[in-house]
Amino acid sequence: MATINTGTNKIILGITAEDWQREMQAGAQYYHNVGVWVAMIFDPIFGITDYINIPESWQRVFVLRLFVSLCTFGGYLLHKKGRISTYGMVAIPFALISLQNAYTYSLIGPEDILGHNLNYLALFLGASLFLLWPVTFSVIAIAFSYAATILFVSLNPQLTLHDFALEGGVLLATGAIFTIFMIQARFRLRLREVKARLALEQSLEVTDRQKKEITEQNEKLLSTTKELQQAKDKIENMNALLQDNNEMLEQQVQQRTQKLSKANHEMDQLVYSLSHDFRTPLVNVKGLINLAEYMDDSQQLKALIGKMDNSVNRFDELLRDMMNYSVYWKEELVPAEVDVIQLVNNKWKYLQYIHHNQMQLITEAGNEADWLIKSDYEKVRVLVYCLMSNAVKYNKQGGYVKVQMAHTLGNTQLLIEDNGTGIKEEHLPKVFDMFYRGSSLSSGAGMGLYIARQICEQLQGSISISSVFGQGTKVLVELPHMEK
Repeated sequence: MATINTGTNKIILGITAEDWQREMQAGAQYYHNVGVWVAMIFDPIFGITDYINIPESWQRVFVLRLFVSLCTFGGYLLHKKGRISTYGMVAIPFALISLQNAYTYSLIGPEDILGHNLNYLALFLGASLFLLWPVTFSVIAIAFSYAATILFVSLNPQLTLHDFALEGGVLLATGAIFTIFMIQARFRLRLREVKARLALEQSLEVTDRQKKEITEQNEKLLSTTKELQQAKDKIENMNALLQDNNEMLEQQVQQRTQKLSKANHEMDQLVYSLSHDFRTPLVNVKGLINLAEYMDDSQQLKALIGKMDNSVNRFDELLRDMMNYSVYWKEELVPAEVDVIQLVNNKWKYLQYIHHNQMQLITEAGNEADWLIKSDYEKVRVLVYCLMSNAVKYNKQGGYVKVQMAHTLGNTQLLIEDNGTGIKEEHLPKVFDMFYRGSSLSSGAGMGLYIARQICEQLQGSISISSVFGQGTKVLVELPHMEK
């Protein structure tokens, strides 16, 4: 028996303060809820005694009682929302009712001291029935209550502390101390009960865990023989798999070598092309700045600023091409729900520096859901930008860009159409080549349609283009729905 008690004590000592404090607050919840509702309902009702004892001041006290009930209800709501603990919730009515009772001492005469002290004593004794918190809270609450009482007794010229003590003040102090001991006794009994219950739960958990461990060990021993038997078969299969893996690795190495060769070739072309393309707008801006230093005419300066803005926009387009190129080279695909109409509208706003609101954007789809597609968000974003950018750049004032989207079984069709300059027939076979510029209006690196086609291939889709020179261009993209 001594051994069992020792083991139980060890488990109880191993219970953390956080565990038992959480359980104590949960256990006190019911008593504190009842106490709070009792305070909210009955404190205003007890205003009847004020009407009898202090008829000349009962209105002020009644307003104070209503305020106490309102604050108590506010504390109750805060506790429900998790803003304050159950101790804080019940401390609000105790402190406010104590302050209210203490304030009443400033309104009564010597003949009412005993009755009021007995009422106050009833508050303490009632609190001992509902409060369940650590002794520190009790000491602070009682000390606050008694200090407030002494203060308001001192403020009443009709009363003296001597009269207060003789007319029940000593009894009130004794009752307050008794209240502390009562609350602490209930708290300690409850704490022992909680710790014993937690110790029992932990003991049962340990027993269940040990039982489970023994069962698992038996299962492992029974499966060992089977695993050893399977090991031989696995080794034999591994030889065959290794042979297949070697062949697959050789194929992957060849594919990666080809891809690296392609990447190196494209990178060499990219560096060579962009080194010249980047220099042109920078040299233009530098020359325009030098020229602006010698101009005083505002119209000429405005024209120069416009040319600078065009050069900066060209530089920005080149940077965009580089960023889009980096998205294209990212191999990993991340499936997500893509809102295509949102991408279209965002790109239209960005391209405002080109169309200056002199073109019309037309979007056509059955409903909002028809604009959604499951695909890689970044790659679809770049794809939309490349196609929208071309449709705007090679258009005209008063022109339009029409975007249509439709779904078939497992696929999505995106059609972007414009009534701009169009493309000459002899240029159509080359428009998807890297760095190919089919028009003198081109201000980018000539990579837009190249990147668009590469992204479509990465997404297991396709892209096609048709155009009539002088009438406009249509680009049709077909993309499959990606699965997670």
